[in-house]
Amino acid sequence: MIAYLNKNGIDYPPKAIKDQIWGILANKQPEKCYHLDLYAQHHGHWVLRLSPYHCDFNAIEMAWSEVKRNYDKIIPTSSPNDVCATWQNVIDQVPAVHWNNYVKHTDK
Repeated sequence: MIAYLNKNGIDYPPKAIKDQIWGILANKQPEKCYHLDLYAQHHGHWVLRLSPYHCDFNAIEMAWSEVKRNYDKIIPTSSPNDVCATWQNVIDQVPAVHWNNYVKHTDK
């Protein structure tokens, strides 16, 4: 760690302990830069990062919850084709009104 600090010209106390050095390294890390963010910026947009899997911010989480509940009511055979067909049927059965309500919920 000290070699890294020296190589990158980062100052640190001469008698710093490992915990202090970790703190220095954490503060000197460059900000994360995602390719998608740069691409969106280049086209005049910005990316909104939301908490993953949080239903208050992501309407898809409420819809996915409904789909899973409906799927659990049906016990498909173990054939991969039957499982895929069952999922597709369950997804298609979610009414547009429900999707609209999920989106309205996240807008509040």
